[in-house]
Amino acid sequence: MKHRHLVTCLLVLGLIGIPTFAVADDGPATAEKPKAEAKKDAKPKRRPLLWMVEGTPRVFLYGTIHVADKRVTKHLPVVKAAFDQSTAVYTELRLDAAGQMQMQMQVMQMAAMPDTTLKEVFGDDLYQRVEKLMPPNIPFAMLQNTKPWMTQFLLMQTLMQEHHAKQKRDEAKRAKEAAKDGKESEAEPTNGNGAPNPMEALDPLIYKQAQEAGKQVGGLETIETQIKVFDDLSLDSQKKMIEQLVEEIEKVRAAAEKEKAGKTSKDGDAKDDEETTVNALSKLVDMWLAGDDQGFLELFERDLRKTGGPEADKFAKGLLDDRNVGMTKKILEMMKNDPKQVYFIAVGAGHMPGEMGIVKLLQKEGLKVRRLELGDKCPALPKAEPKKEAAPVK
Repeated sequence: MKHRHLVTCLLVLGLIGIPTFAVADDGPATAEKPKAEAKKDAKPKRRPLLWMVEGTPRVFLYGTIHVADKRVTKHLPVVKAAFDQSTAVYTELRLDAAGQMQMQMQVMQMAAMPDTTLKEVFGDDLYQRVEKLMPPNIPFAMLQNTKPWMTQFLLMQTLMQEHHAKQKRDEAKRAKEAAKDGKESEAEPTNGNGAPNPMEALDPLIYKQAQEAGKQVGGLETIETQIKVFDDLSLDSQKKMIEQLVEEIEKVRAAAEKEKAGKTSKDGDAKDDEETTVNALSKLVDMWLAGDDQGFLELFERDLRKTGGPEADKFAKGLLDDRNVGMTKKILEMMKNDPKQVYFIAVGAGHMPGEMGIVKLLQKEGLKVRRLELGDKCPALPKAEPKKEAAPVK
């Protein structure tokens, strides 16, 4: 199963938390352009990934990306207006403290693998390579009787840390350039030890803002639904995904060592570096800022649906189509059961576009859904009709 951009897919779908991205301007990066042209196009027009279900109850659909980049977490006016108008906010999962604790317990229960060990599944070589790459605060020996997908999620955090380290190196270079122009570089949200704070990412922030505003909050899915997509894969497929992820991290670290040593990449190496997940993540944020929902769809079609083999098809269907159907069903139930609410639904951007996306699925149910653009204003809510007085009894 192809893995190279699997992390980017999971990022858009909201399945993993990742570090902060570089904050240079209010628009997508233009590093590949000449400096003069880059300055001219520094602030291209943004396009929010926001849709509105018209009628009553009103529903806003916001496609998110799970990063703490200030360009992402600072709401555009039309998004803020939709959020402010809403009375109920739902993300993919419950993101309060109680919900997080419950999720951790459920994940550990699902991850149990009592009949064999990771060393037996991986073999000596892969096991040793994985052990070297595990986050330093995770004792790998304690994971021996957990399924490979648990190791995969932890290794993803290692990969994200590598991205964060690259970002900090790039940021230091920009800070030097900014100092020459008399500008200051903004600090990024961290958890106090220099590592990125996942709770400052877009989805948790939306949930927290809703709680602080006294809005109704909740999740459209359970953690079992999300984990089941990985849990249903055979151990062999899970192992292959681990192998590819390990290769990716090793490649990123090798490129970082070259950069630290001041070595320039050859043409072939430069192309390989460009294709790493670390670079793909930055490009993905640019795509999100531009509101390129079709670009997301193409990403998934290429990297999930065309990986080949029955397990890959099953994985793609479970990750996208099945979850989209489930979340759409939940939205329709909420609209029916509590029509007085104004709903703000914030889920991974990859769930919105396409024939099996949430937008199209709601339209197939007869609802009118339209996209809101940057300069749009949220229409005023329809006023309740005055109650008619009963005719006097004669």
